[in-house]
Amino acid sequence: MVSGNNILDRANIIGDAGGHFSGVATSYEPKRLLFSLKGLSPSGPNDFIWENGLFICDWGKVITPSMGQWQDFWRVCETTNVWSWPQLSSSTSLKGGVHWDLQLETGDRWIASKGQTMNAPNGFHQKLILLNRTLQSMAGWHNPYTSD
Repeated sequence: MVSGNNILDRANIIGDAGGHFSGVATSYEPKRLLFSLKGLSPSGPNDFIWENGLFICDWGKVITPSMGQWQDFWRVCETTNVWSWPQLSSSTSLKGGVHWDLQLETGDRWIASKGQTMNAPNGFHQKLILLNRTLQSMAGWHNPYTSD
């Protein structure tokens, strides 16, 4: 049985009493996911949507994430404290910088956050990049100019 307070525990995990999973990836799938970076965004795909059981990136690629990839995604959400992201940060009409849009729902939790990094809280840009790199990895893309 799964218990505790981290996001993996709250992600409606499906398993038997012994904690064994049926292999059904839906146990980690969000109800809704939209994540987008615009402006001075990193190389690679930067728009992701989970809709009707399909995970699609802006390159038109349909992705089937593994349970392990979803687990990594939820760990990053926990690490970046995604549920506390600001609803709106700065004006989305400002030019320059990185613009983001996040909509995420799982279980009884949801977040809608968007803005421009110019006046975002300290360290927020790094949180956006970490989430974006995780989603890029789920899409099978790796930036050859980074060491990770």
